Amino acid sequence: MLVGTAGCFAINVLAEKQRHLSDLFAGKSSDEQRRALLDEIGQDAVTGAPILKGSPAP
Repeated sequence: MLVGTAGCFAINVLAEKQRHLSDLFAGKSSDEQRRALLDEIGQDAVTGAPILKGSPAP
């Protein structure tokens, strides 16, 4: 989803041990795979933007 469409966004700073997350979101994974991962390891901010648990600077 584009930021303009959503109206908000979140920036999650990842630790080195979370590189697989960076690779997943930068790679060719489907939106369904990304959403499933966010549902498993994330939480939504009040705005609905995804926040990843365990990020050193969410």
